[in-house]
Amino acid sequence: MKIDERVHLLASGAQGVRMTHDLDCNVYLLNGGTEYALIDAGVGDSVQQVEAVMLADGLDPRKLRYILLTHGHLDHSGACHAIYERFRCQVICSDLTANALENGDEDAIHLRVAKEVGAYPAHYRLTPCPVKQRVADGDSFQVGDCHVTALLTPGHSKDMTSFLVRYNRRTLFFCGDTIFHGGKILLMNVADCSVQDYAGTIRRLGELRLEAFFPGHLLWVLRDGDSHIKTALSYMDKFLFPPNI
Repeated sequence: MKIDERVHLLASGAQGVRMTHDLDCNVYLLNGGTEYALIDAGVGDSVQQVEAVMLADGLDPRKLRYILLTHGHLDHSGACHAIYERFRCQVICSDLTANALENGDEDAIHLRVAKEVGAYPAHYRLTPCPVKQRVADGDSFQVGDCHVTALLTPGHSKDMTSFLVRYNRRTLFFCGDTIFHGGKILLMNVADCSVQDYAGTIRRLGELRLEAFFPGHLLWVLRDGDSHIKTALSYMDKFLFPPNI
């Protein structure tokens, strides 16, 4: 489903527009013209549907070159191996995410605990997948004619990475589970979710000027994207935290 000049929505679960499996995050495709990148991969049960949406949108799956992974939680990373096997695309992510993904480390992404509380079925696994490129804060690269900058945005998880995309003077922001529509956030009772890190991330992002804003769940916006970050920041200016989704 095309949602912006250069962005298609390929998958979205119960906390989105329910296109695919209920546990999927929003999986976006960034169209760089000569090549494509996925932003996140979904939980792992919707790979055929993702390809079908690409074809229905007139996209050439042979141009899929990259998966830009925002973090390791299974609703975002679970399909990486299957998509890698199908398209031989390169995974780009932070060091921490890469360590978990390459080793299939389910404790690092709190999958065992999530299954114990019923967030995922007991049979779900994180299948190891090779990572081509590990990014540090501020690293930049190209996806076709789109300039991408990785920003480390810890809070929801220590490995959270957002991707700032610029093309033709337009600025897009893919932020995973960092900030959502309406300035909401997602704090969880797990070891690597940090209130202090979250506060620092929100204040840092408050300096950005954005147009389109594409979070990992819920709705996206195509203009005034920075207003949602400012809403989150307005709570912090009152010594409060924004509400959880």
